[in-house]
Amino acid sequence: MRLSFSILFLAAALYAAPLRGVIVEETTDRPIPHVNITYISGKVLGQSDSRGRFEFTLDSRNAVLLFKKAGFDSTVAEMQDFADLLDVVVTMRSNARHLGSATIIGDGSAAWQNPKAVSMQKLEDAAGLRFDLTEHLSQMPGMSGQMDFSSNLFYDGSRAEEVAYHLGELRVPNMRHLDIGFPGNLSVINPRAIENININEHYGTNPFNQGLAGSVQFAPRNSDEFKANISMGTTLREIYMEGPWLFGDGFAFSARYLDPFMLKNMGEKFFTEFRKKDDRNDDRPAETNFFSLSSMDIYARLFGSDSSHNSWALTGLYASDEYSVRQESVAVIQGTQIYGLASAEYKTFGGTNIHVGMISQEISKNLKDTSAFRKIECPNIIICDPNLIDNYEKSHLTASTGISWEQTDNLGFALLYDFHNVSRKWGEDLGSEDELNDNVVQANIYYKIGSSTFRNTLGAGGVFSSSAKQILPLASFDTEKEFSKSLAVFGNTAWRSDWHEYLDGNEIKGELNGGASMKAGTRLTFGGVKISAHGLGRYYPNPILPIPDAFEYYKEQQKVDFGWVSGAQMTFEYHSLHRVALQSNVSRIYGEYELPNGHSLPWQANSHLDMASHLRIYPRSDSLISFIISHRAALNKPLYEWAITPPTAEEPGQRHIKLSDETASLFRTDFRFNLDLKSNVRFFFLEKVRFFVEANNIFAPMDVKALRFLGGDNARERSVSVSNISDNGFDIVPFMAKGMGFYLQFGIEGHFGL
Repeated sequence: MRLSFSILFLAAALYAAPLRGVIVEETTDRPIPHVNITYISGKVLGQSDSRGRFEFTLDSRNAVLLFKKAGFDSTVAEMQDFADLLDVVVTMRSNARHLGSATIIGDGSAAWQNPKAVSMQKLEDAAGLRFDLTEHLSQMPGMSGQMDFSSNLFYDGSRAEEVAYHLGELRVPNMRHLDIGFPGNLSVINPRAIENININEHYGTNPFNQGLAGSVQFAPRNSDEFKANISMGTTLREIYMEGPWLFGDGFAFSARYLDPFMLKNMGEKFFTEFRKKDDRNDDRPAETNFFSLSSMDIYARLFGSDSSHNSWALTGLYASDEYSVRQESVAVIQGTQIYGLASAEYKTFGGTNIHVGMISQEISKNLKDTSAFRKIECPNIIICDPNLIDNYEKSHLTASTGISWEQTDNLGFALLYDFHNVSRKWGEDLGSEDELNDNVVQANIYYKIGSSTFRNTLGAGGVFSSSAKQILPLASFDTEKEFSKSLAVFGNTAWRSDWHEYLDGNEIKGELNGGASMKAGTRLTFGGVKISAHGLGRYYPNPILPIPDAFEYYKEQQKVDFGWVSGAQMTFEYHSLHRVALQSNVSRIYGEYELPNGHSLPWQANSHLDMASHLRIYPRSDSLISFIISHRAALNKPLYEWAITPPTAEEPGQRHIKLSDETASLFRTDFRFNLDLKSNVRFFFLEKVRFFVEANNIFAPMDVKALRFLGGDNARERSVSVSNISDNGFDIVPFMAKGMGFYLQFGIEGHFGL
């Protein structure tokens, strides 16, 4: 009897097997939390955690497990099929049909999944968590154009200002701290507060206000599990919290602060330092720099749902920046920027979506001769500070409301209203002032035809501006055909219209502009590789020429007939969740502003090559350590300059655009090391500690021409300066400052939870 018991005990020990893995959604690789895991016999093992991970001890290496969760097809997995039970990845396919804002569980057939709705988890898989949301945006298909310390991102050849950004359902500016080309600046919206980034380019889904290029929507996180992150980096200090609130509801809170001393340190190296020492005279006076900088943001969100599965959310955001940068006793750049946002959203289970919100922008800027060692004299025709280039104060308040609803599974409508109040002061003593009030109304109707393997969406509508007394049309057609799980083709064409404000001499005006776009491409999936590629084109019948940082209120004298853009873009992805993740966006864009008499100007988004790549390596299967290598390249982006004719008693000020001899290029390789340590002892709910070290532009010190593609001295357009001064005027030309050189950052993050 004792022998039999010993044999049975030995057999159990031999056949018992530890199991560790993660459950992900088949089409998005997004982890699926709280999946029920049982033996095929029905015996319960447990659930996956909030990150989709699980860890158990199996009765046998040959066990067969069943994975079940509402909204997904059940998955049966035989453990003998896995070579390593400590590194198991289980995929589950969604069986949901997405109808606008509602989700209906179907009969088990897999629905088409929008490949442009990308979770932050997936973006972080290759790039790691970036503190700047713009760096995550550069990973999205179609996105290009980021330069050092810039918020200018282009989508499929559009200009930066044509992309419509949304926080939830509310349209917001592309908000960025210290948005003056200052090093260390970052997005106002905290990436930790975002669940998904969605790109929409047809009028068949929210948000319908899509600018002239399409919309980028930051979908906020709505988690009712308590989590907290505290980060202390070289420059950034932040706290982020989320968790339950009242009865079944939740909250999220974020506060961030940029350390002024470290900003000053970065500014001395990459803002006020000249591009190259041999570019200037050796006898220039020594530089004396002074920085006064402050930057912070606060974000809060309350959300919940009722017993009928209708959801609601309240969101608020506040951000403030003050800056003054002095060189040789001259405040070359000085100003403030303040953003305030409040919104409310209500979504019914039946597909009706209502939102209301308000956003305020307060911006002031004083720009003086940025080449501080070069003292200039003003022409005799104007009386001014000899260093002053331009200054202004601007306020823009937007109140928005909208409703969209689905009449049937395929037919829906949307109605949006925006009120704009814009005021501006300018001139040396801010003596010039004007104000604009405008009402903008947009109406849409859309019709969807689709199945699990194809979808077509038709959208139509119009937009009206009361001040401009304009009505322009909206139209789109979007199609996708899935031939198999590994091959799909897609296409899109649209006519978009959008409102913008501009200065016409001394008067602020509102105006509607329109443009057409077209794209076609394919998506391939095989193994762990995903490839998406498409060609694109754009046409603008009445484009706005580039506007300088200074003298925006001077009247542009150059006429333009039309604008056009063409190009191609490819996204490549490869990853296994515990070993390697690789993601790369590559694009090439060329377009022109066609001018009278056969002349032309290069398009703002032009680039011979634009590429953003991330490689993340996990040397260990438990992912305690990871190495991230990021590389960015942007080749020959055009720059512009303007001939300025100051105002006289008879004539207003004028400007005339022309192409600069300089171009901007970026080549940069960054290296980041993460060490994630789990806490074995519960100390104030501490779950994990992350230590990180990041080295930026690691090849910059080498200054080897053969390695230029990997990194170097990336001269960039920091601002403008004055040249060619005469009695009749002067030129405004790009001021090319030093880009990001080699820079080392480090920090620690604490992750807390219940």
